[in-house]
Amino acid sequence: MKDSEVFAVLSQCFVDVDEGEWDRFVAEQWAEFCEAVARIESFGFGAHDASPESRSSILPAPPTGAEKSLYARRRYTGGLPSSAMPVESLYAAPAQTGSSTALYRSPCADYMADIASRMGLSIPGEFAACPDHLSLELDLVSVLLRAGASDAARTVVHERLAWLPDYRSDLERFEDAGFYRALLDRLAAMRRRLSDAGESERADYDENL
Repeated sequence: MKDSEVFAVLSQCFVDVDEGEWDRFVAEQWAEFCEAVARIESFGFGAHDASPESRSSILPAPPTGAEKSLYARRRYTGGLPSSAMPVESLYAAPAQTGSSTALYRSPCADYMADIASRMGLSIPGEFAACPDHLSLELDLVSVLLRAGASDAARTVVHERLAWLPDYRSDLERFEDAGFYRALLDRLAAMRRRLSDAGESERADYDENL
């Protein structure tokens, strides 16, 4: 499975999708997906293999399509006490929003909308109020990887996914969120790996000046 396909799948994990389509994917490709996640997590984009230790670190059994839809109805409906919308603005620092209250459309939302516009991408109607939805941010990574823009994809992962630890902490409230916490752990590991690689490259550059 290509790196771009991994992020396309990840983008679908945090929204409600067709139950049958999800069940077919799990039955046919889940093991391959887990190995691809381990490879990216270990070596960064473009790697061809992962260490045996990483290969064994797979995600838990995914939910069925019906279970996934039920979770979406509980958690992805804004305004409910049991909701946990995966939207960057809702976890942005007060310095970004100018408010101590979580609000939609912080500067990070405008940033994502601007990127989509400049790339000729359209924001689906259901995400009009939240172009900084995690699904769209992950899909952007997928688009960039398909276009061969690995450096830009790394930048998006490093800069746009900095809020995910706070979101993961929020999911500790829910017993049914274990699968999604595991996904966020894998994303966090990818982000750390890419950040460490970037720091190493900058250090090598500075030493050669």
